[in-house]
Amino acid sequence: MRQQVSRLTSRLMSRLTSRLMSRLMSRLMFRLMSRLTSRLTSRRMYHLTSRMVQKKMPPMMCLRLR
Repeated sequence: MRQQVSRLTSRLMSRLTSRLMSRLMSRLMFRLMSRLTSRLTSRRMYHLTSRMVQKKMPPMMCLRLR
């Protein structure tokens, strides 16, 4: 019984840790991306968007890049 319980608890803990880690990683990535985008000058962003428009990419891609 003890072995089974320990196994179950270890499994649960691993699942929880993995979930927490994934959440933390996603949050960190989001923060980094937002910081980078904010640091980038509007001029650069404008050039990128204009290039995308010139290449006639779908509008969704442009929105994502923004």
